[in-house]
Amino acid sequence: YYTSPGFHEDLLESKEEFKSVLEQRWSFVSKLFTREFLGSINLSEVINKGFLQYFDHCNSEDSLDKMQYIYAKRFLQYRLHANDCCSMAHSVEARVPFCDHEVINTSLSVHPSVNLKDGTEKFALREAFGDELPQEIAERRKFPLPESKDLELYELMVRLLEKNVDEADLGVWNILDKNYLLKQVNLFKEKIKFIKEGGENNLTNEIKFSDEVKPSIKHIFSVLTFLRWFKLYFS
Repeated sequence: YYTSPGFHEDLLESKEEFKSVLEQRWSFVSKLFTREFLGSINLSEVINKGFLQYFDHCNSEDSLDKMQYIYAKRFLQYRLHANDCCSMAHSVEARVPFCDHEVINTSLSVHPSVNLKDGTEKFALREAFGDELPQEIAERRKFPLPESKDLELYELMVRLLEKNVDEADLGVWNILDKNYLLKQVNLFKEKIKFIKEGGENNLTNEIKFSDEVKPSIKHIFSVLTFLRWFKLYFS
């Protein structure tokens, strides 16, 4: 999470500041949806229940502690649940060793200045296993799915997104703005072509809270996931 929004040089000092940032980002996110759907959304309720409640639940007054708590409760808890559902759906007994309560308690006892160091995260863990792992693994920057530098993966996701847009149930366009989504598909095609011709790959750059939101490969992944989910459960 070293470069994720809300960490390092991008700390938020108060719940009010966090709310203001989320409201600003909504101007970008809202473009994905139809006017009819947006009319049914209570933005304040979404922000309060989805994010701000965790500010109040965290006992620490430290800004970094609060952001760690929010990420753990809002994102990591969901991913752990999703991992369990996906593995059991395929009769696989998955284990997540870093979610062991003793590992978590130990990691929380390590001061952030030790872990967020030298331009990377998990510094203490990397040091602990430095003599057990190849250097390229121990020092490799973390790229969570889908944020790799693999252009073939980018192209695959864009192709799948186009396919799912073509095959989508008509009901999904009561929620998503199809015209805007198709424009984003073309935009990503142009960006991928630009990267393949030697241009800078900025599709995986983390967007700080203080920065303007720009298209990222994670946006393609999120919309693709939603379309697949809608088709599976509502078509």
